[in-house]
Amino acid sequence: LSKILCIVIFRSFNRIQFSNYFWLIRPLNCTTAAFAVVLAVYLALGENLVNFNLIVFIPIATAAFFVTAHSMVHNDLVDYDLDKINAPHRPLASGKISLINGKIFFLILGLAAITSGVLIDISLDIFPFSCFWAILNMSILDIYNYRLKKSGLFGNFVIGYVVSALFIYADIIVNGGLTMLSINIGGYTFFVIWGREIFKDIYDIEGDKEFNIKSIPVLYGRKAGAVVGSVLIVIGILVSIPIIFDENSSNLLKLIFGVLHSITIYICIKIIKNINDDDLIKSFKRLLLRILLLGILSYLLVNNLFETLS
Repeated sequence: LSKILCIVIFRSFNRIQFSNYFWLIRPLNCTTAAFAVVLAVYLALGENLVNFNLIVFIPIATAAFFVTAHSMVHNDLVDYDLDKINAPHRPLASGKISLINGKIFFLILGLAAITSGVLIDISLDIFPFSCFWAILNMSILDIYNYRLKKSGLFGNFVIGYVVSALFIYADIIVNGGLTMLSINIGGYTFFVIWGREIFKDIYDIEGDKEFNIKSIPVLYGRKAGAVVGSVLIVIGILVSIPIIFDENSSNLLKLIFGVLHSITIYICIKIIKNINDDDLIKSFKRLLLRILLLGILSYLLVNNLFETLS
C-alpha cells in the first residue's frame, strides 16, 4: 500500500513544475516563521546556548516552516473559488495545480511538520510535546482559514496568538515554562500583530464588505478600526516596557526601543487623523513587521552580545 501511495504521489507531482508548489506555500512567510522560531529559541537560551545541541535548530526551523506551509496551502484550498476572481494567478486558482494534488501536498506538509516535531522531541527528550504543539497550531490555523477568517476581531486575535506562540514554545522547550522575558517579548509581539491585522482590515475594507467579513472597519468604520488597532499596539508597547527598563538593559537598547515606539505611536496618530490615506496604511502594516523584528534583534544583539563582550 505504501509503495502504491508513493507511486501515485510521485506521478501526480511529476506532471507539474515544482515551482508551482514552491509559490503555493508562500516561501517568504514560511522562511520568516522558521527564522522567527530560531530567534525565539536563541533568545530563550541566553547564556545556556553553549550547552544546547545546535543541531536541534534544524528540526525546530523545519517544523515552523512546514506548519506555515501547511496553513498557506490550506488557505488556498479554502479560498479556491474566491481566488479565481481575486487572485487568478495563484497556482490552485489558475489550474497549474489541481485540487486533488493540492490536498495531497497539504497532507504531506502536515506530516512533515509532525515529523519535525517528533525529531525535536527525541533530541530533547520531551516527547510528545513538540509533536502535539505542531498538531495544535496547524489545527488552529486550519480552523482560522476555514471559519475564523471572516469573524473579524477574533480572527485577528488568532493571528496574533500564532506568531507570539513561537516565543511561548521556545521558552517551554528551553526553560520548562514561561519566563518574564518571553512573556514581555511574546506579549509585545502578540498585541502588535493583532493591531496590525486590524490595520490590514482597514486597507481591505471594500473586499471584506463584498465577502461579508465582519471586521472592525466593516462593522464600525475606518476610524474605529484605526483606534482599536492603535490601542492594541500601544498595549504591546506597554508590555515591552519591562524589557527596556530592566536593570541589565543598556542605554543603547533603551534608545532604540524609544525611537521605534515613538515612530509607531506617531504613525498610529497620523493614520487616525488621515483615515482615508490608503498608501499610509499600506506602508504602515509593512513597517510594523520591520519595527517588530528590529526590536527583537536589537535586544539580542545589543543586550546579549554586549554582555558577552563585557
